[in-house]
Amino acid sequence: MRGRGVGRAGLVGALIALALPVGAVAQGVARDFDNPGSNDPSQQLDGGTPPVPANPHNYPNVQRDDTPNDPGYDRAEPDDPDGGTSTNLFEERFDLFGFASERTRDEAKYLDPNGDNFGSSQVSGFNAAGGWTRTTGDPEVAVAVLDTGIDWGNSGVRTQVALNRDELPLPQDATGDESAEYDHNGDQAFNVDDYAVDPRVDDSAPTGQDLIRAFSDGHDGLGGPTEDNGYVDDIAGWDFFDDDNDPSDTSSYFAAGGHGTGRMNEAAERGNDGLGELGVCPKCQVMPVRIWDTFVSDQNSFFMGVVYATDNGAEVIAGADGGLYHSAFAEQASQYAYDHGVAQTFSGNDLNTGNHNYPAAYDHAMLIEGVVATPRGSARTFQTPAGRMTPGSGTRSSACCRRCRSSGRWPTRARTSAAPIQPSSAASRRSRCRGRPARPTPARPPAPLRW
Repeated sequence: MRGRGVGRAGLVGALIALALPVGAVAQGVARDFDNPGSNDPSQQLDGGTPPVPANPHNYPNVQRDDTPNDPGYDRAEPDDPDGGTSTNLFEERFDLFGFASERTRDEAKYLDPNGDNFGSSQVSGFNAAGGWTRTTGDPEVAVAVLDTGIDWGNSGVRTQVALNRDELPLPQDATGDESAEYDHNGDQAFNVDDYAVDPRVDDSAPTGQDLIRAFSDGHDGLGGPTEDNGYVDDIAGWDFFDDDNDPSDTSSYFAAGGHGTGRMNEAAERGNDGLGELGVCPKCQVMPVRIWDTFVSDQNSFFMGVVYATDNGAEVIAGADGGLYHSAFAEQASQYAYDHGVAQTFSGNDLNTGNHNYPAAYDHAMLIEGVVATPRGSARTFQTPAGRMTPGSGTRSSACCRRCRSSGRWPTRARTSAAPIQPSSAASRRSRCRGRPARPTPARPPAPLRW
């Protein structure tokens, strides 16, 4: 079973500051994403009036000092240090910003005259960049993604997959000598690359599937007293749809293929590697849990995945799908995860309709919904837990929001895949939960359903 690391409490300040006031912090003198010069997690607001009239875009912004070198992060910003040439806001990860993009600054303004930020340019994202000034994650923190499974060879998440030490032998070097520890290559993370020279694996860029094929032996664990979790050879997650130990994405529905891998990339794609984009928590890991063949799942299968993820050390559970029904077991499993301190973040998918889908409708789920982005912003009013607001009446407002849901919950980026955004934020501030409440059991046999 994957253990819960003792350093979780130190991640509490990771991706916070969605509503913190701006503070003056000395700017870093060199670009260093992993060791930023500022630890100010607040949104970088411009105050509404340019401080230098002759240069109206010269706003102080500590989030532009130590940016990641992933080309897809900020390629539309004029000051992109990687030389991005795009002028299209939608070709960069504006949802991660804690500042106003230069592509929207002049038009997307906070318009509520009673708001603290009236007249200021709207912040483009939910401020993951502010969180990165505190931490970029911890490989001991796993986000379980309950979806269509994983493309093992995907470059963004190949090395981000959480591995089960209880099912794996220690890595070997090229001569077959056993390592003294699981982190064989000394990169401060236990991942597939620790087996890159292991002669039993025979792949210099191994995937989780390579390890499953090399080390599955038909036994539950390696024989220790705490290693029997009921899932034989669960080396890198589990497939509850086909009931086996390989949660590969083999979706038969053309529109669902790759859906789970996309959510994993959004949560924890490896960052600052000069490739592609990056996840919200780029040093966290993902636990692949395949629960269905499409975007719609059997609720008991889904929540068997919730129990599995909880028992095997996930700190956060993400689900971007809709359930076919509500069951007593599903509700008990959600309570079980909550009692163990595991954050549950599920997409709502109600699209302004009257039906509220499970699993997002359970009491302990964090409901994640989408907004429609526009460079022009909006002054549309929406309902929040604190009462009536408009985008711009406070620093927690959603930026570039043209149509916000009146759900009483906070919206996030406009995607059908909204759910991973908040889970990965939650992943960076998880702390260990003590106590082991009673585990629920399904009301019927756990065999996966078929259409």
